[in-house]
Amino acid sequence: FGSACLVTSLSVSLQIIAVNSSSDAIITNVPDLMATEIPRIFLLDVPQSSAAAQAVNRKKWKHEQVRQASVLQGFTCSRIQSFSTSKVLSLIRGCRRRANQTLVLQESQLTCMHHYIKSADLSAFSQYPAEVLIYYNYSMIDRSLCRSYFSSLGVANFSVLSSTLSFKKQTLFNHARGCLGISGVSISRDQLDVLGSMSCFLSGEYIQSSDPYVLEKLKPCVDLSAEQISALESILLGGNTSYGPSDSWNRATLESLDLLPLYLTANIWSKFTQANKQRFLKTFIRDLRKNDKASETKILNMMNEVNKISRVKIKRSAGENHCRNTTESTLIPMFLKEPLLLTKTYNGNSRSQRASALSLTSCSSEKKSILFSIAQNAFNTTNTRSTNPVSITTYQLLQNYLGNNTHTHTDSRHTALLRDQERRDRG
Repeated sequence: FGSACLVTSLSVSLQIIAVNSSSDAIITNVPDLMATEIPRIFLLDVPQSSAAAQAVNRKKWKHEQVRQASVLQGFTCSRIQSFSTSKVLSLIRGCRRRANQTLVLQESQLTCMHHYIKSADLSAFSQYPAEVLIYYNYSMIDRSLCRSYFSSLGVANFSVLSSTLSFKKQTLFNHARGCLGISGVSISRDQLDVLGSMSCFLSGEYIQSSDPYVLEKLKPCVDLSAEQISALESILLGGNTSYGPSDSWNRATLESLDLLPLYLTANIWSKFTQANKQRFLKTFIRDLRKNDKASETKILNMMNEVNKISRVKIKRSAGENHCRNTTESTLIPMFLKEPLLLTKTYNGNSRSQRASALSLTSCSSEKKSILFSIAQNAFNTTNTRSTNPVSITTYQLLQNYLGNNTHTHTDSRHTALLRDQERRDRG
C-alpha cells in the first residue's frame, strides 16, 4: 500500500510539472507535501522573489534536495547583486524560520545576508533567520536590546558555524553572561530560557551547577561531550528533576528524555528494567533512522552502553556469586539454565557438560567439595580402557573442582583421579 501511494504521488507531481516545467510554476503548483517528488533538475532556477522563498519554506523537502540550499532558498550573493537593498531584505525575511519548519542555510548564505542587514535595521532580530544573528558584531547592538538579541539567537542552529568561525560560540556566550548577569557557574531557569540552544555548549561545570531545567535545553543538542554527559547524568541521578528519583523511572521516563538517551551511559541505563529498555529502544531506534536524527555510529555507541549492563551482570554472576547457595538442589538447575557457568566446552550428552570454566578461588573447602560432587555427576563417563571408572577426559574437566593444590587432597575420590593421571603420564 505504501509503495502504491508513493507511485501515485510521483505520478501526480510529474503530471503537474508537465503542464508547466518552469521553476516558478513548479514551486507554485506542486502541493507542499508532494515537493519531495520534484526532480532536482527542476530546482536549478528557483526565482529570487520573496514570495518564491516563502513558498519554498512551506514545502517538505528530502535531504538531498535541501543540500542544494543555495537553490532552494533562492539566495546567493551572486544572484542578488542586481537587486535593490529593499528587495534583498525582503528576500532575507522570507527565509526566516516558521513554526514546525526547518530551513537549512549555509554559512556562505548567512554571511552574505549579514552583509546586507548590517547596513539596515540591526535591531529587527525576529525578522531574520536566527542563524544570521550569529554573525552580528555585538558591539553594534544597543545594550538595552541585548536580552532581545540573545532570545532570538537562542533558537539558532550553531552547527552552521565552520571550524574557522567556531570561536564565536565562546565569544557569544561570554557576551551573554554579561548581558544576563550570570555570575559564577550557576545559571537560572530564566537565563537558560534566553540562552536556548547556546546551552548546548555549556561546560560540565555549568551544567551541574545550574537549575535542573538545563536538561530540557540539552535535549535538542546535536552532540554532547563526555564531560557534558557526565554532568547531566549527575543531575538525573540526584533525583531533583521533573523525572523524579531513579527507582521511579520507567519507559515513559526514557520517552520524555527526547534524544538524550543517545548519550546516556551504563550509569543511567542500569536503572531501567530490561523490559522497559527493550520496548523503548524498539521504537526509539526506528524513529531515529526513519527521520535521520542520528548516525549509525551514535546508535551503535548507545547500544554498547545498554549492553554493557548485561556484560557486567554476567561477569558478576560468573565470579563473586558462584559460591552463594551452592547446594545440589539449587546449583544444578542454575547450571542447566546458565550453561556458561560450568567447565570447559565438552561434547557429551549432559547439557551441563557444554559449559565454560568456573572459577572457585573464592569458595570455601566445604563448598568446593559440594561443587566437586555435582561436577563429578555431570562429567563422569566410563573409561572402558581402564580399571578406574574415571576417564582422563573426566579428570581434566574436574580439575577446577579439586582445589589449588590437588596433590594435598586426601579425599579418596581425588586420590584415585590423581593416580590414574600419573599412570597415564608414565605410560
